[in-house]
Amino acid sequence: MFNSAAKLALGAAVITALAGLVHVGLTGDRSGYVILLAAAAALAIVTVANVVYVAPPPFSPAAVPEAEGHLPADTTDVARPSLWPPVSALALGLIAIGMATGGGLIIAGLIAVVLTALAWLAQAWREHPAWTDALTERLNERVVIPFVLPTVVVALIAVAVVSFSRVLLAVSQTAAWIVALIAAAAILAALAWLATREEMARSALHVLVAFAAVLLLASGVAGAVAGEREFHAHHEELHLKIVAADNEFNLSRLRAPASSGVTVEVDNQDEGVPHTFSVYTRAGGDPIFVGEQFAGAQTFEYHFETPAEGRYWYQCDVHPRQMFGIFDVDPPVGSDEGGEGSGSGEASDGNDH
Repeated sequence: MFNSAAKLALGAAVITALAGLVHVGLTGDRSGYVILLAAAAALAIVTVANVVYVAPPPFSPAAVPEAEGHLPADTTDVARPSLWPPVSALALGLIAIGMATGGGLIIAGLIAVVLTALAWLAQAWREHPAWTDALTERLNERVVIPFVLPTVVVALIAVAVVSFSRVLLAVSQTAAWIVALIAAAAILAALAWLATREEMARSALHVLVAFAAVLLLASGVAGAVAGEREFHAHHEELHLKIVAADNEFNLSRLRAPASSGVTVEVDNQDEGVPHTFSVYTRAGGDPIFVGEQFAGAQTFEYHFETPAEGRYWYQCDVHPRQMFGIFDVDPPVGSDEGGEGSGSGEASDGNDH
């Protein structure tokens, strides 16, 4: 029959196959692609087995002659539908992916295999005819609540955090914000929908949770395969100050390291006169940074990132023939090209030509 285990196995097979396509598309690694397709095929076989297999009818104690003075005992031991076989297949698939991509996934897969085996064993014990409610209560009080439940919760949180972080680190900074907002909205919408349901079958809830877990894990694997985006080292922003008075800049030369944030504070002392601060490749050349126009008397700060090493031109776009200077960009901070003084900001007056 097409039970919950079959549905979950089918969904996992589809997701695993898609993960294989994403993997080969991003990395070109055919070995990982083959491993994922093999895992998808195994899950498909599990699906077919669950659909085709029909459990034999349970043993009826009424058909057995009863001895006088003894009550009949139910000795039925029929396996019930279980989610643990496909979950075990996913854990083994995680180990296989880890062997192709990195050691971290192998450790996560081994932990998943151990937890799945323990949960599967616990289900087999609970379904045995000799199991009683008293044993269930004793096991919950002595093992599940104090040890198993906290461990599972911490493990699930760790897997969710690591998987989601892989996704956020693989995309751009702007896309990371968008993905995080969409994920938060989806979680809130799902919880709100569950809260409005008066009654929901346990099997349906299990399938929903398992599907969300597989989706998150598959996204984390795809993010890990894609790798992290490039991060740039953060340096303290350089602050330069220049005064505009009588339609002239008090400095004819500015200096800053390449590829770093810089703040140029312009003190406009010309009452009611607008000024700007802009940087160009040369006098009359292409713009590097074009600043906003503002009138005095007041100060205004311009924030921008310096270009590559070289000599550039800065000016007031309102008075380009009167207010201009040279903007020297040194090698980046930490570079050996510029000697000892490389990377420090500097501003000099008109004698520094």
